[in-house]
Amino acid sequence: MPMPEDVREILSDPIAVELLNSRIPARLAYRGAEGAPRVTPIWFHWNGEALILGTGPATHKARSLSRHPAVAVTIDSERPPYRSLQIRGTAKIDIVPGIPREYETSAVRYYGEDVGNRWVERIRASRDETARIAIEPEQAHLTVMERWLPDLFKDLPAELRDPA
Repeated sequence: MPMPEDVREILSDPIAVELLNSRIPARLAYRGAEGAPRVTPIWFHWNGEALILGTGPATHKARSLSRHPAVAVTIDSERPPYRSLQIRGTAKIDIVPGIPREYETSAVRYYGEDVGNRWVERIRASRDETARIAIEPEQAHLTVMERWLPDLFKDLPAELRDPA
């Protein structure tokens, strides 16, 4: 399904782009196997159309998402003035051989090239396949506190500003 135009517009905002390319983990909210909500931090790769996540095929997360694919994802800054990108969508899981390219890309983004590549080799040695989770945004919302309350944040010292 093509991404709705209003969602595409939100995701092209410079602050949304900054968050999507940051090293901040996404917070994935989903319905657990027992029916209760769960939230977990997870690496992601944004390919311009979908958030791509990777996990072991037998994990609680993969099993739960197979049964209950509706999810919410938040990528938020860590210091004020807070910025938050919220995405809702449906998780599509494919079990793929080895490690998806997007997982490798995110490992390098989060850890740097040397450590990221070593991490991928460890994961590759520990599993033959991966659950590749694609979340195509169906809804999106961007909260940028300094846009809402510009006077409140205008004199905030640079060292207190979150570069996302």
